[in-house]
Amino acid sequence: MREAVTVGFSIRSQRDQERLEHLADVFGNGNRSEFLRRAMDIMERKDLADRLVSIQGFGERAAEAHGIPASTIPQLVDDLISSTSPEARSAFRRASSRSSLTRLRNTRTGESSENLERELEVQHAQTPTTLQ
Repeated sequence: MREAVTVGFSIRSQRDQERLEHLADVFGNGNRSEFLRRAMDIMERKDLADRLVSIQGFGERAAEAHGIPASTIPQLVDDLISSTSPEARSAFRRASSRSSLTRLRNTRTGESSENLERELEVQHAQTPTTLQ
């Protein structure tokens, strides 16, 4: 069970108060605290989804820089996930290696090479060790 902590917040208008009461009735059985807990859960999921979309965009740009059409990515991921072959894991390692950094840096536009290098190094460091 969660430990309760009281926090204060304000709303801007009578209309906002009416909206809050309505949402608390619908999603919190009339309890504003329960509504806020549920809203925080939903907002955390939205934050995660937004981050995943950002990571997906990075992957699509990196794949494009390697000449891999975006339309083939779902099948490539499925193949990699379902494959137990060392060749598939090796191909994944090569695609995320430092040599990829140079190729991607030279083909991607609109960003400084320093930002790109940091981005790729972070992505490479976060690659699951089972695939490295």
